[in-house]
Amino acid sequence: MRVLHVCRSAGWGGLEQYVGFLVRKLKEQGIDVSVMAIPGTRVYEDAIAAGVRVISARSNKHVDIADIRTLRRFCTRGTVVHTHERRDVWLASLACYGTRASHVYYAQMVPVRKRDPWHWLIYRRIDAVHNSSPSLASSLPTLWHVPAERVWTFGHMRDRSEFFRDEGARAAWRREWGVEDNDVVFGLIGRIDPQKGVREFVTALTLLSDDVRNKVRCIVAGEPSIERMNADGTPVYEQAGIDLVQWLQERVIEFPNQLVVLPFQRKPVELMSALDVFVMATYAEMYAFTVLESMMAGCAVIGTNSGGTPDQLGEDRGILVEPRSAEAIAAAMTTYVRNTELRKQHAEKAREWVLKNHTTENVLPKYIDLYQRLSTK
Repeated sequence: MRVLHVCRSAGWGGLEQYVGFLVRKLKEQGIDVSVMAIPGTRVYEDAIAAGVRVISARSNKHVDIADIRTLRRFCTRGTVVHTHERRDVWLASLACYGTRASHVYYAQMVPVRKRDPWHWLIYRRIDAVHNSSPSLASSLPTLWHVPAERVWTFGHMRDRSEFFRDEGARAAWRREWGVEDNDVVFGLIGRIDPQKGVREFVTALTLLSDDVRNKVRCIVAGEPSIERMNADGTPVYEQAGIDLVQWLQERVIEFPNQLVVLPFQRKPVELMSALDVFVMATYAEMYAFTVLESMMAGCAVIGTNSGGTPDQLGEDRGILVEPRSAEAIAAAMTTYVRNTELRKQHAEKAREWVLKNHTTENVLPKYIDLYQRLSTK
C-alpha cells in the first residue's frame, strides 16, 4: 500500500498543516507515504523537513497537463491518492482515470451543490470522500455525484502530547498582557480574512457594557491568506487580508487596554493556553481544527451556528451564535464574563469530548483502514 497526498496550496492554514501532521503520523506507522506539492511552499518544505518523499507540482490550477502527467506516473495498483482541496480533486480524478490507483478526497470545506456535467465527470471518479461533520456528510450524496456508501465520516485527530494547557506559557502571556486574575481572555487564532469573522469579533468590543469590557481582553493572532508565492519564496498576501490587518491596528489604538494583535504563531497551543475562551467567528467552517485544539487546551468556545461547528459544540460544549453578528458574539462574551461556572463547565465537557473522539490513538486507525480498503479494491 502506498499513499500519495496531493496539496498544491501556497497557504499555511489548518488544512495545509493537517496534511503535514497526517503524513508524519502515517510515516511513523511504517506507511509508504509521499506528498505532491509546489516547490517553495510551506507544505513542500514541511514534507522535506519530515523526511517524506516530495513530488514537485507546477501549479495549483484545476487542470494542469504537466501535473496530471507527473501524478499519473505514480498511479499504480495499490496506490491511494489523497486530495484535500477542490482544485486537486480535478487533478487527481483526471490523473487516476484508467489506472488501478484509488482516489480519496478529504472534504474540508463546507459543501455546495456540484451537479453540473463537469462535476459529474470529476466527482463520480472519487472512490471515497472523507468528511468530519456528521450533519454535513449526510448531505453529500444529494449535493455531489457521490454515492452514500462512498462517504466516510470520522473526525480530525490531534496529538494530546502537543495540545494541552501549558501553565507556564499561560502565566507568561497573561503577565505580558497585564491580565488580572478576574479578567477573561477571549481569542481568535487563524487567518486574517474577512470570512473568518475577525471584524465581527473585534467589533463586539464596542457593544459590551462598560463593566464587562473592563474585564475583557481580546486577542487576535494570525496572518492574511496567501495569494501566491514569489520566485524567491516570499508570500504575496491577499489584499482583503492586508486591509483587515490595517483595520485591526487602528482598533488597537482605539482599545489599547482590551485588544492585542499578534502575528502568526508557530506554537498556537501556547497562546491557546493563555485564553479562557476561544472564538470561532467564521461565517461557515467545516469542522475547525482550532476548535479541537483550544478544547484540548482547556478553553470554552464561542462558535458560529453554521457548517460543522454545531457538531463540535453540541451537548453544552460551548455557545453557538449567529454568523456575521457582532451583537451575538458580544452577548455570548457577556454570558461567559458574568457566569464563571458555566464557562468552566463548558470547557471541562469540551475537553472530555475531544480527548474521547479526536486523538491520534482513536482516529489514525480509521485512516489506515480506509487506505487498506481502497488499496485492495
